[in-house]
Amino acid sequence: MKIRIISMALALALVLSGCGQDSTFLAFWQNVFALGPATQDTRPDVTPPSATPTSPSSPTETEPSATHQPTDPPTEPPTDPTEPSDAPTEPPTEPPTDPTEPPTEPTPTDPPMQVPEILAEYAFVYSCNTRSLLYTKGDQTTRTAPASLTKLFTCYVALIYLDVDAVVTIGEEVTWIAMDSSLVWLKQGQQLTVETLIAAMMLRSGNDAAYALAVAAGREISQDPDMSARDALNRFIDEMNSQAAFYGLTGSHFVNPDGYTADDHYTTPADMLTIARLALLQPAITRYTCLQAVSGKFISGESYSWGNTNHLVQPESDYYCPAAIGLKTGYTEVAGQCVIAAFEVGDDILIVGVMKSKSVETRFEDALALYNCFANT
Repeated sequence: MKIRIISMALALALVLSGCGQDSTFLAFWQNVFALGPATQDTRPDVTPPSATPTSPSSPTETEPSATHQPTDPPTEPPTDPTEPSDAPTEPPTEPPTDPTEPPTEPTPTDPPMQVPEILAEYAFVYSCNTRSLLYTKGDQTTRTAPASLTKLFTCYVALIYLDVDAVVTIGEEVTWIAMDSSLVWLKQGQQLTVETLIAAMMLRSGNDAAYALAVAAGREISQDPDMSARDALNRFIDEMNSQAAFYGLTGSHFVNPDGYTADDHYTTPADMLTIARLALLQPAITRYTCLQAVSGKFISGESYSWGNTNHLVQPESDYYCPAAIGLKTGYTEVAGQCVIAAFEVGDDILIVGVMKSKSVETRFEDALALYNCFANT
């Protein structure tokens, strides 16, 4: 409890200081921390227990840098692997704020706004400034597979416990990943920072990076650096579900850190909105979600270059939007094509969710149509 209280105080100080972010992010963070339940989205909006330092990578590792032309053009990953956890979930140390109250539908406008036809099964538009839903399509409390959108929550939970400049040695966990997964091809014995693992997950959607981060965080949570990779993974999944309960994500359950299809791995559009709001509070996540590509070197010396799977931030893409700052794509056969997007609109940030779409093209078309419709309201 003492550590969580200190972490919460540090997180608040981080927000109020701006921590190198622009005025839009600062206004957004101050707004979220100062307020309770949303006007129409009544998911909990409590201060996160994270106080992750945002210091740069270790001096022995090349700092990831944005590039204009990714050497590895982003392609949408296929499906992702699963390693179910049997570890029991410890109860959160602090209760979430009003976790059971579901989000309400947006209040109809008069005259009604002409919203374009949205092809995805589920969609939403949320204003961070007003803390209100502007639009929804489909039942926002219906369980659905999150695919790689899971990685937003994986990163958020891991950063509660890990410093961004902590060095991770890749272990046997990367051998558990199915070959039909989205990979950055990490190998046992390689060393890289937590920050680089986050970049690998947020841009190239590396499932091997997700497993490596989960194992490192699981050992830190348990304060046992010698814990087996399997036990550390299970401990981390246990913590993901504890944090989900803390934040009132009552429609979500996780059994792996990357979102590969599994019977007991699910979320809801409403819960994904809460996860997106949490991700936007973490500079270690947002500094990469907006980039076209990153490149650099691991601590162990290997070079890397990863393009972003989110076409909204790719200037060469037909779906490029200068206002887009992330956040994450996802795909499995069960989940369909998904994207959680964030757009800067003046001093506001709009979060646009598109889930269970039919194709790569339609998910981005839907996201852009919703942004264009609500950006000037």
